[in-house]
Amino acid sequence: MSITSDFDVLLQRIADNDRRTARRAGQHIDSMSAGLKELREISEAEKPQAFSPDPIPAGTVDSFMKCSMSELNDLAKRFNLPKRSKVLDSLKGKGRGKEVTQKRRCLMAEFLVTHKVPALTYENLLAFYLQSMERKALPGKP
Repeated sequence: MSITSDFDVLLQRIADNDRRTARRAGQHIDSMSAGLKELREISEAEKPQAFSPDPIPAGTVDSFMKCSMSELNDLAKRFNLPKRSKVLDSLKGKGRGKEVTQKRRCLMAEFLVTHKVPALTYENLLAFYLQSMERKALPGKP
């Protein structure tokens, strides 16, 4: 055997080794892409739907009557309600007695109820919070 024939054998072994390595790398890439595709299909099938808790229920006149006039005005501002009724504004200069204040509060409560403002009572807010926390359970916990 001559040096050139040994060199040809060596080159043939290198070429065979490169082909084998390329084939194994291709098989590895194919198996990994198949596994990733399967995982994607599983994750899309099990994708949790977006959760939105039930809205806080609209208030009633009774629930708003427990609030002070400043709290009722604050609710009206927070929910960007239109100008209050003319009846409410007409009572503005009528005095400061309990009857007028009670009448004003009642009219404001009715105004908020007609515009479906939620009753931000402790019970409603607590129920809303607990309902949203149930869905945000830590992974691995039921």
